[in-house]
Amino acid sequence: MTKQSKLILIVILLNLSYFFVEFFWASAIHSVSLFSDSIDFLEDSLTSLIALIALGWSLQKRQLISLFLALLLMIPSIATLVMIYNQLQDPIIPESFALGIVAGGAFIINCICSLILIPFRRSKNSLLLATYLSARNDCFSNALMIAAAVITLYFPSFWPDLLVGALLFIINFHSAAGIIQSSLKERKITKR
Repeated sequence: MTKQSKLILIVILLNLSYFFVEFFWASAIHSVSLFSDSIDFLEDSLTSLIALIALGWSLQKRQLISLFLALLLMIPSIATLVMIYNQLQDPIIPESFALGIVAGGAFIINCICSLILIPFRRSKNSLLLATYLSARNDCFSNALMIAAAVITLYFPSFWPDLLVGALLFIINFHSAAGIIQSSLKERKITKR
């Protein structure tokens, strides 16, 4: 197993483990942002697994799988929109302390994953770039979730959690666009 493969495998295990933690707590406290982020942990696990499997594939096959991954990145976004709709229909204020603790754990996991994947941040391989971008964006998302928890502690409302969930939609959409752009650049290089 190569060094790249070992790094990606560690990231897969970290993401998959925390998916279960976050999904449980999202359901328990009715948090839009935790729910969206838990799905994102699952999506990151799948993204990293596909990247691991496809490392030895030809450039043309990697380009196709990169486009698939860009679509996969939209899954948390769609789930977020559904949760936002549900929360607007029947607002429930998430428990701020639990939200903050779980989001803090997610922040730590994603920072570790980002550090592990930092060698891939300038990768020409769009699959490796996708794994890095996912982890990096998730750190930012988790910091916002912690801020939402603090605001909710002092000003009880479902809005901070809901707004962070909406912002996660935008971040995931931007990541998907970056992966598509990287994949299209690879395609132009191979056509030359």
